[in-house]
Amino acid sequence: MDYNGPKMIGLHGATYPFPINNGLSPEDNQQICSTIFSLKQHIAQQICSALGNRKRMNKNEHQKFLLESLYSNQQAQTLYQTIHSLHANGVLKLEVRKNDDFI
Repeated sequence: MDYNGPKMIGLHGATYPFPINNGLSPEDNQQICSTIFSLKQHIAQQICSALGNRKRMNKNEHQKFLLESLYSNQQAQTLYQTIHSLHANGVLKLEVRKNDDFI
């Protein structure tokens, strides 16, 4: 069955509409979402700090915060730049999942 309605990304019982209208391309958003789900906790904490969140959180809370950041144009741009900067420095491998398997 082919479903043409709005797609959702999910995380620990919470769902978020996808695609996201934040100024980034759908491919960039998909790449960021896939990368968020694969982050190690210390890297997720570093990215959350770059977005202005200094609270101590567990990995699930980091992922939730980062996903919610995608819905703000300014934070989405900062998240995109931070992830690509970490990738350029060899700290992070960008994830790309085929067939929207995170949706």
